[in-house]
Amino acid sequence: SRIDYRRELAGKLDIKWNVAETFSDSKLILFAYLKWQEACLSHLYGDFSFVIWDPLKDEIFCARDQLGCRPLYYIDKPEFLAVASEISAFRSLPGFRFEIREQYILDSICSIQRTDRQTAYKGISRLKPAHHLKQSSGQSSSQHRYWDLKTNEAFGGLTFEEAVDELRDRIIEAVRQRSRTTGQIGVELSGGLDSSGIAAILARLYGQKATIHAFTHSISSEGAAQTKYQESEMEYSTALVEQYSSIRHLEITEENSEGGYKALKEAIYSLYKPVNLHYALNSDLLFEAAGGLGTSLMFSGFGGDEGISNNGDGYFNELIRHGQHSKLRDTIKHIASIRGGPAYRRLIKLYINYYAPWVFNLHRKDWRKVRYRSFAPSEFLARKYRMKRRFFQSTSIQKKPDVRAMQYFRLMYPNIPERIEETFLLGQQHGIEYSYPFLDVKLLEFFYSLPSEYKYKDGTGRYLFRMAMKGILPEKIRTRTDKGGNTIPNVFARVLKDEKIFRELIEEGRSKNQYHYVDYDKLHEMLDSFKQTGDLERKDYGLKSFQSPMSILILQKWQREGRIDIGIKF
Repeated sequence: SRIDYRRELAGKLDIKWNVAETFSDSKLILFAYLKWQEACLSHLYGDFSFVIWDPLKDEIFCARDQLGCRPLYYIDKPEFLAVASEISAFRSLPGFRFEIREQYILDSICSIQRTDRQTAYKGISRLKPAHHLKQSSGQSSSQHRYWDLKTNEAFGGLTFEEAVDELRDRIIEAVRQRSRTTGQIGVELSGGLDSSGIAAILARLYGQKATIHAFTHSISSEGAAQTKYQESEMEYSTALVEQYSSIRHLEITEENSEGGYKALKEAIYSLYKPVNLHYALNSDLLFEAAGGLGTSLMFSGFGGDEGISNNGDGYFNELIRHGQHSKLRDTIKHIASIRGGPAYRRLIKLYINYYAPWVFNLHRKDWRKVRYRSFAPSEFLARKYRMKRRFFQSTSIQKKPDVRAMQYFRLMYPNIPERIEETFLLGQQHGIEYSYPFLDVKLLEFFYSLPSEYKYKDGTGRYLFRMAMKGILPEKIRTRTDKGGNTIPNVFARVLKDEKIFRELIEEGRSKNQYHYVDYDKLHEMLDSFKQTGDLERKDYGLKSFQSPMSILILQKWQREGRIDIGIKF
């Protein structure tokens, strides 16, 4: 665990700072529990999961941080309660046998993130973010949610200039709070606003006292010529490094590296389940480079898009809902003057989409149908588990959401804790702890409470964040609006390095398995498509669509050969 705002907590605990600063985070958690019991969670900030045995109450108390930055799993049976930070730890339980859930396998193939407590295995549950679990001797366990993202009216009255200054100060403090380490500091640097902002703040905090290692995923010229990809962000990350001399820039490419099979195999071994998200497993080259440099703390801008640097999605819905039609008209006119095209057409489309969205639905393809066709479940199991309907339902959001509703949905979507869990476990294999300043709870609560017009202004998304970064980021980065693409552009090239291995694995599964989870022909189609050069389009096969079913074939192979026993059919 890592507890932030330690000085503030020490003051609440009436412990002098010169004493408290020598305490471990675990000791501070224990002191907080002794003073406030379960109410201690309203005073704890940071990335944590913990278990406390209270002998006076004959009770076990477990908790997980507000956004799930640290995992916690449990097995709750009448005869015992077992808790662990890694699923594989349950292998040490006498008589316990892993039994994988078939629904989880199909969900992984179809890129469905779970919203409940269930994990890949029957009987093993996940403690949800912002929840605590209690169990007293002889009684059933109980769980409660202790935090939710809500507005604070105290922040709603700030002027725009005050909000900019306050946001900047809070971002800097969020980075500072997470900077405690005895090793080297690293940062994932994509060239976008979020990661660049964190790298710049780290450089300003440390000056010449420390070297910040910035790692940028890129692709070699040979890889770019062979496969479908999206452009590297090296142009922008280099611009940041030129402004801050204390940043040492390292480019991570697939050149002179092993292919994608090794990355997939090692990730499955560590995660002990089918892969659903692909970012962490394809960061293995970054982990190796960072670990080799002694990097123990890695900063990431993940969570920015969902939180303090979101694009202001839902702003137009909000204006229409509140009858602010003249403001909407002026905003659309301003956008049209910059981007071109008639303003009235943009306005008409917005009103039709708000009041009669079915009109557009008659003439455009549902993106969910296109996306679902890129998945490779076996036809039989897809029908049995009604996967198409399940996928459509998993992507739904309330109709006509405003800015706050969109922000809440994206921050509370299960993709957040699931990605963080996987990155935490795989980074840990290389001695690397991840840190996410933009998921700082105090920072998020502040930004969430601000008026929507501060977040989207003059036709520009991320407006407040851009203004807060003035003087910190190079203007080339601060004002860019074209960020997109694959964060790891070399992934397809790495998969194709091991094309022969993957094709052999596909055919081995087809011939040796008696039970089939995947569509083998579609997996071959995916490999063919990765070799078509050019930019990625929505209709193209994504990497998750390929790596998830391939991870299942690897697990079936290992089960068939007696190397694991997780109950997966073969």
